[in-house]
Amino acid sequence: MKIWMLLVILTIVSAAPLRAEKMHLDVLLKEAEANNPAVLARRARWQAALGAATEAGGLPDPKLSVSVMPAALETRAGPVKGKASISQALPFWGKRGLREEAAQGRAGAAEAAYRAKILEVRSQLASTYYDLAFLFEARRIYAEQVELLRHFSRVAEKKYSVGRGAQAIVFRSQAELSRMKNEVFKAEQGAKSARARLAALLGREPAGLFGEPAGLPMPAIAWEKAALGARALSQRPELLALRALENSSEAERRLTLRRWFPDFTVGYERTAIGAGTTNAMFDGKDAQGVTVGLSLPLWFGRNRAGVARGKDARRAAAFDAAGLEYDTRADLETLITDAETFLELAQVDENTVLPQVRSAVQATLSGYEADTASFVDLLDAERAQLVTELGHAMHKSMFWKTSARLERVVGGPL
Repeated sequence: MKIWMLLVILTIVSAAPLRAEKMHLDVLLKEAEANNPAVLARRARWQAALGAATEAGGLPDPKLSVSVMPAALETRAGPVKGKASISQALPFWGKRGLREEAAQGRAGAAEAAYRAKILEVRSQLASTYYDLAFLFEARRIYAEQVELLRHFSRVAEKKYSVGRGAQAIVFRSQAELSRMKNEVFKAEQGAKSARARLAALLGREPAGLFGEPAGLPMPAIAWEKAALGARALSQRPELLALRALENSSEAERRLTLRRWFPDFTVGYERTAIGAGTTNAMFDGKDAQGVTVGLSLPLWFGRNRAGVARGKDARRAAAFDAAGLEYDTRADLETLITDAETFLELAQVDENTVLPQVRSAVQATLSGYEADTASFVDLLDAERAQLVTELGHAMHKSMFWKTSARLERVVGGPL
């Protein structure tokens, strides 16, 4: 092959636009879980709460004390040069365990909040993805209508040229064509906004998001209503968080009851004694001692207030959980009803309405060409097809968006 031919081929290949890969929702969901800033923040809070739970069960630090005498204090064994002591506080039996239990409850709530944030981001991302998929589908529908209107315009111009149509019909067909081009532009602009929202959920810059959604599949239901209800009440993260807080509040209440019991302190003390100043047999011998102390829980008002606070906190968490259970049942019923509605509408569109309106456009076009139908009839048929095509795409998009919201309520993928 000659050099100039090879250069031409390379130039053509390099100038050809690269085809963007399709965006698949499952891949984007995994990326959002790994990179979304809000998810990462909730995860860090959960890890911090786990550390706090470990810390809560530990003993307080021991205390070391050293004293140096600026002036000698004479004793029978000799002058006191200094003292050193070490002590350890020991909470009453059960207090450490209850502190740890309360902190573990808060850590459980933090974990549930982390899981809830993942589901929230997944739902938002899926909703935005299907919004974008609808806009791409709308752009395709508008583009097809543009080609159809161009054909209408050519037919109107041909009829006008042979004296079988009015010039006003030609102008009207061109106006409809321009209006449809504007709809294509609006869909493209809407897609740009949806891409920006999608990029934010993925933790990316908007310019770094390429490709288009893989499409809008036909709706399909693969769940049982009763199973979803039981799953939502047992797995919804917000409910799990409230139940964890209720357990934490109960542990704190029991811990407050133990304030009526004293904490202990044990210690060891050694006093350094100087030698050579007495004739006693214990001359210069250091003094040693063991100390035992306890706290005096005398502030009864504070203790009673702490017990009451623990009871109120537990009751508040229980009421919040009960309220959310009612809301969960209502949300579940509403979302399942919406999903079933959009499924039915999409199936009717696919199997009945769309074939009818498409046939109506072809029949009306043939009638217009044969002067048995007016141009107004033709535009009415075209608009009916456009509305039905867009409605079909919208019903599919709304079904999948509703399914994404349903996943958030039941606590995970359907």
